[in-house]
Amino acid sequence: MAHAADYTWTGNAGDNMWDNSNNWAVGGEPNGYYPQSGSDNAIINDGNYQITWSSEDVYFGASNEIYLGSGNTLLITTGSGAADINFSAIHLSGDATVELSSTNAIGYKKDFTIDYGTFTADSHGFFDATLDGTLWSNGHTLTLVGELNTSNLTGSGTILLYDASSAEGGINWNTDGLILTESETVQLDLVTTGTSVAINYEVLNVPEASSVLLSVLGLGVLGLRRRR
Repeated sequence: MAHAADYTWTGNAGDNMWDNSNNWAVGGEPNGYYPQSGSDNAIINDGNYQITWSSEDVYFGASNEIYLGSGNTLLITTGSGAADINFSAIHLSGDATVELSSTNAIGYKKDFTIDYGTFTADSHGFFDATLDGTLWSNGHTLTLVGELNTSNLTGSGTILLYDASSAEGGINWNTDGLILTESETVQLDLVTTGTSVAINYEVLNVPEASSVLLSVLGLGVLGLRRRR
């Protein structure tokens, strides 16, 4: 076994497979290993990769923290059998996506954290657990953290952060770390079910100060006329 390390994705092997050591480097150089223990961190910088992590890998699911850069998709699949995934946290930048894909069963082996960083309605991470097979939460808790940037928010809509319609039994959520700051113009509603987490938003039309002032002046003139 390799010593615990920070592995950075290079994709040099050209096959986009997690378990190919030629796709990873430690300190800028390959070391013949890939992230495969509960002490290894996997760093995948912004790009356009669809990386496949399969239960057919010898050390499937074993990692500490995963940093998935914007534009990338991490496809987690059981291949021909059922398996548990086993990492402590995954950090999703921009529109990074985790997708569970299997006709069999995937289980969560322990509690873990999904970190969405600072996100917007147009660019946010997504954990897609709507596999064809069965998802077993095994009673574990998923902690969701991140902050919604509402500065350029317009209209109304829904930001779907996590979806697991195929889950057996409900998932325990800890959403205390999701920062959603409302204002007089922005209304936010965090919606959690047993299998999903989403944010409904609506931007209200508030009159500009000049319009409000004109309205007040108009009412004042109307009052003077009535007194006269």
